[in-house]
Amino acid sequence: MLQAWLKAEFEPGHVLYIAIDRTNWGCINLLMISLIWDNRAYPLYWELLPKQGNSNLEKQIAAISKVIPLFQKYKIVVLGNARILFSQTWELACGAASVLLFTSETK
Repeated sequence: MLQAWLKAEFEPGHVLYIAIDRTNWGCINLLMISLIWDNRAYPLYWELLPKQGNSNLEKQIAAISKVIPLFQKYKIVVLGNARILFSQTWELACGAASVLLFTSETK
Protein backbone atom coordinates (compact mmCIF):
# COMPACT_ATOMS: atom_id res chain seq x y z
CA MET A 1 0.00 0.00 0.00
CA LEU A 2 2.82 2.41 0.87
CA GLN A 3 4.60 1.72 -2.42
CA ALA A 4 1.44 2.45 -4.41
CA TRP A 5 0.91 5.73 -2.54
CA LEU A 6 4.55 6.79 -3.05
CA LYS A 7 4.35 5.99 -6.76
CA ALA A 8 1.13 8.00 -7.14
CA GLU A 9 2.38 11.06 -5.22
CA PHE A 10 6.14 11.31 -5.87
CA GLU A 11 8.41 11.04 -8.89
CA PRO A 12 11.54 8.89 -8.51
CA GLY A 13 14.36 11.05 -7.15
CA HIS A 14 11.96 13.28 -5.20
CA VAL A 15 13.23 14.41 -1.79
CA LEU A 16 11.27 12.81 1.07
CA TYR A 17 11.55 13.73 4.73
CA ILE A 18 11.61 11.03 7.39
CA ALA A 19 11.48 11.91 11.08
CA ILE A 20 12.76 9.69 13.86
CA ASP A 21 11.85 10.46 17.44
CA ARG A 22 11.25 8.87 20.79
CA THR A 23 8.22 9.88 22.79
CA ASN A 24 6.53 8.98 26.07
CA TRP A 25 2.83 8.51 26.61
CA GLY A 26 2.69 8.06 30.36
CA CYS A 27 4.54 4.81 30.97
CA ILE A 28 4.62 3.90 27.25
CA ASN A 29 7.96 4.66 25.58
CA LEU A 30 7.88 4.67 21.73
CA LEU A 31 10.51 4.97 19.03
CA MET A 32 8.65 6.36 16.00
CA ILE A 33 9.62 6.81 12.35
CA SER A 34 7.29 8.92 10.19
CA LEU A 35 7.10 10.31 6.66
CA ILE A 36 6.61 14.08 6.70
CA TRP A 37 4.31 15.26 3.90
CA ASP A 38 1.78 18.04 3.50
CA ASN A 39 2.43 19.37 7.04
CA ARG A 40 1.64 15.98 8.58
CA ALA A 41 3.62 13.07 9.97
CA TYR A 42 2.51 9.67 8.65
CA PRO A 43 3.69 6.81 10.89
CA LEU A 44 5.77 4.23 9.03
CA TYR A 45 7.24 2.26 11.91
CA TRP A 46 6.99 2.29 15.67
CA GLU A 47 8.42 0.18 18.41
CA LEU A 48 7.62 -0.05 22.10
CA LEU A 49 10.86 0.36 24.01
CA PRO A 50 11.29 -1.92 27.02
CA LYS A 51 12.66 0.86 29.23
CA GLN A 52 12.10 4.53 29.96
CA GLY A 53 14.51 7.09 28.53
CA ASN A 54 16.29 7.52 25.22
CA SER A 55 16.95 4.80 22.67
CA ASN A 56 20.51 3.89 21.78
CA LEU A 57 22.17 4.12 18.38
CA GLU A 58 21.87 0.35 17.79
CA LYS A 59 18.08 0.46 18.34
CA GLN A 60 17.71 3.52 16.08
CA ILE A 61 19.71 1.92 13.25
CA ALA A 62 17.70 -1.32 13.52
CA ALA A 63 14.46 0.67 13.24
CA ILE A 64 15.49 2.96 10.36
CA SER A 65 16.98 -0.02 8.48
CA LYS A 66 13.47 -1.47 8.23
CA VAL A 67 12.15 1.72 6.60
CA ILE A 68 14.95 2.97 4.31
CA PRO A 69 14.64 0.09 1.76
CA LEU A 70 11.08 1.27 0.97
CA PHE A 71 12.50 4.55 -0.37
CA GLN A 72 15.29 3.39 -2.67
CA LYS A 73 13.90 5.39 -5.62
CA TYR A 74 13.90 8.62 -3.60
CA LYS A 75 16.31 10.97 -1.89
CA ILE A 76 15.85 10.80 1.87
CA VAL A 77 16.38 13.47 4.50
CA VAL A 78 16.26 12.03 8.03
CA LEU A 79 15.18 14.54 10.68
CA GLY A 80 15.70 14.17 14.40
CA ASN A 81 16.44 16.21 17.49
CA ALA A 82 19.08 16.31 20.20
CA ARG A 83 17.68 13.18 21.89
CA ILE A 84 18.37 11.11 18.77
CA LEU A 85 21.99 10.12 18.23
CA PHE A 86 23.54 10.86 14.83
CA SER A 87 26.93 9.66 13.60
CA GLN A 88 28.72 8.33 10.53
CA THR A 89 27.40 4.91 11.55
CA TRP A 90 23.95 6.15 10.47
CA GLU A 91 25.20 6.89 6.98
CA LEU A 92 26.70 3.42 6.71
CA ALA A 93 23.49 1.80 7.95
CA CYS A 94 21.27 3.79 5.59
CA GLY A 95 23.30 3.37 2.41
CA ALA A 96 24.71 6.92 2.57
CA ALA A 97 24.43 8.16 -1.02
CA SER A 98 20.85 9.45 -0.95
CA VAL A 99 20.41 9.96 2.79
CA LEU A 100 21.03 13.28 4.54
CA LEU A 101 20.87 13.58 8.31
CA PHE A 102 19.71 16.67 10.18
CA THR A 103 19.34 17.36 13.86
CA SER A 104 18.30 20.38 15.88
CA GLU A 105 19.50 21.37 19.31
CA THR A 106 16.77 21.61 21.92
CA LYS A 107 17.48 23.03 25.35
